[in-house]
Amino acid sequence: MNPKQAALLFKRTYTLTDGSSKVIWWYCVTDENGKRHRFSLGTSLKTEARGMLHNKLKSGDLWPAKGTSLRFQDFTENLLDLGELPLPRAQATA
Repeated sequence: MNPKQAALLFKRTYTLTDGSSKVIWWYCVTDENGKRHRFSLGTSLKTEARGMLHNKLKSGDLWPAKGTSLRFQDFTENLLDLGELPLPRAQATA
């Protein structure tokens, strides 16, 4: 990767279970330590991928935002709070 490039666009070809193949476009960026990171653009069209990468370069969004934790404990924290569930219409009118 050229040090002057902010991002490098490349494609990956995936073979599906039925034997056909699918192309997905990715981009590669280098962090301040020189380590390369790859992110998917999620499209199979090169012109669309170039446009998406250009928009990311213009807006400065090459690095995806870090999401919240995806632990199972956090997902199920309020799953069984029965006090907050709405009553069915038949019970509410009784």
